[in-house]
Amino acid sequence: MKTSLHLLLLSALLAVACEPKQAQQNPTAETQNQTPVTAEAVARFEDPNMNMAYQHYLHVKNALVAADFAEAQNGAKSLQASLSTVAKGENTVPTAPKMTLAPTLEAQRALLSPLSQEMATLLKAHNLSSGNAYLDFCPMANNGEGGFWISNEKAIKNPFFGNQMLTCGSIKETFN
Repeated sequence: MKTSLHLLLLSALLAVACEPKQAQQNPTAETQNQTPVTAEAVARFEDPNMNMAYQHYLHVKNALVAADFAEAQNGAKSLQASLSTVAKGENTVPTAPKMTLAPTLEAQRALLSPLSQEMATLLKAHNLSSGNAYLDFCPMANNGEGGFWISNEKAIKNPFFGNQMLTCGSIKETFN
């Protein structure tokens, strides 16, 4: 009987201890002054046209992470159009038009590394006004030759393999 009572008390104690804590209804002055945790700052460029082109590049990259052929193609079309408004854009990034015509997801992914290297050159020619961008590298991409992409966050999300090898890669350069 004593053992059963102890087990019952122990079970009740564990149940209470493992319940998620409810948010405070009336925050104290101490909790009101705490700085909230925020996501990494999004890279922004001084030139609004460059900023738009970069956002379209991220659209392409994120679509490839999600293995979404149609979205990658839409993003590539927007990227190509926006590059015409960026100083040195059309000449620096000749792979963008090829990306719009790629017939398969695999063909889009094969073009991502040269597109990313061209975009990295363009990023270096323009000043960031806030945030960071990261040049990432996966040694397994392109049949072991490796592949680059640009990201807005430190977390690796590999566009070459999607969910198969989502975190394969490392940061090679930071643009700030």
